[in-house]
Amino acid sequence: MSGYNNRGGTTTPPLDMDIQIWYNKEVSQWRWTLTYEDDSTMMESGNSLSLETAMKDISITVDYIKLVQ
Repeated sequence: MSGYNNRGGTTTPPLDMDIQIWYNKEVSQWRWTLTYEDDSTMMESGNSLSLETAMKDISITVDYIKLVQ
């Protein structure tokens, strides 16, 4: 199956991912997990004091996954 990149060319579609993000009051940190629908044995996760940093970390992780797949 192929998809389209932002320049109109064809690419391999990214893995289907589920991203969850939540705030843990006990440790005053934002936590997140990224799991793959196609492979339940793979997971990425992280935590941060600020939501902005957590979102940036998620973005960097997704970009990296797209590069290596």
